[in-house]
Amino acid sequence: MNNVADLFASISVQTGGSAEDLDATYRVVFHSVRFDFVTETVRLIDVSFSFEDLGVQFEADEAFIAYQDGFKITLFNIKRDGRLISDEMVIPIPGANDLEQALEGIFLTDLTVGDPTEYGSVYNYIASILPEESNTTATYEATPNVTVMFNTSSFHAISAGYQGYIEYLYKSCTGNAEARLISTNYPLPLTEQANIQLKAQLSVFASLFTLIPFCYAPAAFIIYIVKERSTKSKHLQLVSGVDMLAFWVATYLWDIAMWIIFTGLSMGVFFIYGSNSAEVFVGDTESFLCTLALTFGYGLSALPFAYLLARNFDNHTTAQISVLGLFFVTGFIAVLVYFVLLSFPEFRQLAKDLRHLFRLWPAYNVGDGLISLARHFFDKYVSIFLYF
Repeated sequence: MNNVADLFASISVQTGGSAEDLDATYRVVFHSVRFDFVTETVRLIDVSFSFEDLGVQFEADEAFIAYQDGFKITLFNIKRDGRLISDEMVIPIPGANDLEQALEGIFLTDLTVGDPTEYGSVYNYIASILPEESNTTATYEATPNVTVMFNTSSFHAISAGYQGYIEYLYKSCTGNAEARLISTNYPLPLTEQANIQLKAQLSVFASLFTLIPFCYAPAAFIIYIVKERSTKSKHLQLVSGVDMLAFWVATYLWDIAMWIIFTGLSMGVFFIYGSNSAEVFVGDTESFLCTLALTFGYGLSALPFAYLLARNFDNHTTAQISVLGLFFVTGFIAVLVYFVLLSFPEFRQLAKDLRHLFRLWPAYNVGDGLISLARHFFDKYVSIFLYF
């Protein structure tokens, strides 16, 4: 090309025009063009760039070619598939000494003067910013103006919320409603101290919820006590010569034998979870023996207490439900009440006074003992870390 006029010889300025390279893989289409030969600037209106071999096509409302520390083309309001991807893009045209060479660098990929890459055409620039392994990948720019709301009680909520917003932007940019972004979380392992604190906290909850099934056990043993009295079976045995002391000793020994099985099954559940998950209760010999003593001792005291309550019922179903409710209140509820009151400075003395009353109930004692195991575990191991 000898001059700017030759470059646009086949382009109708009034009705718009286009320019393309020799193999028709790169095409520039615009609606109108304005020249200023004094300042050596060119303004193109409604420009469309098509790179068929790169798989990229985008439009711009306006393109401004001017000398600004070297010739550059500035694109405004760049869109792809009707969506705005950038407000402005500046593409340098290095090596261009005049407007003619700058325009050749913009419109042609196979330049007619010198080295084809001498002037750094738009084609070369777009090709350079695409990844080498994929000529169909485009880079999108977006300016977010949103607020992501998240639940502060969850540590990972802000990351999950932000990932959802980024996935929304990705779907908007690609125009694919099925597009997905997958985030994978690889948290750092807990420190030994944090692991011990977590175990102690979980063991407190385990102690509380262990009290719930423990409330059912004594209630199950009084069914036959109430039945024997309501059906006169006990009266028949006493009339037949059975001694009263022998009757209650035999009943208690049989129930204790059943409780031994219950204790063994309960300890088996702790072992099933393993020494790591249930370390507070069966992690070593000391904690194992304490848990065993609490479970078995609970039966030794809860069964006679249930016998005393059974004297007030004639229906075994009513007796079972009532005793279950009483053990639940004096165990699970009483333990919760004590620790809730203890957390308030103004109620600590009241909690200490109520504790003496609560200790009259077997269910409270076993719950308080299990929680004391958790507290001892925490104090024992955390104090070691604090010491070192």
